[in-house]
Amino acid sequence: EEDKFMHRSVNYSGDVKGKEANGWYQWAKTNKKCMCVEEYWMCSRIRVNQPTPILPNDVLAPVNRNAVMIGNNTCISRVFSERIG
Repeated sequence: EEDKFMHRSVNYSGDVKGKEANGWYQWAKTNKKCMCVEEYWMCSRIRVNQPTPILPNDVLAPVNRNAVMIGNNTCISRVFSERIG
């Protein structure tokens, strides 16, 4: 609860259904795992995409399910204020 998110985007790919993705969001919100500065409709974005294509000679292992979360939270301002201020 200390560092709240201004925006977060969770991208799923592969064998993930929209209901599963929404279930994660509801769990995280209920358990206060990633809180927003203000809870409004643009704070979170959930995307469910097609499986990632496997390229020849790829160094990454193929997976059936994948999740990536990108967030911009308020701790960034704290880090800069400690280092600059």
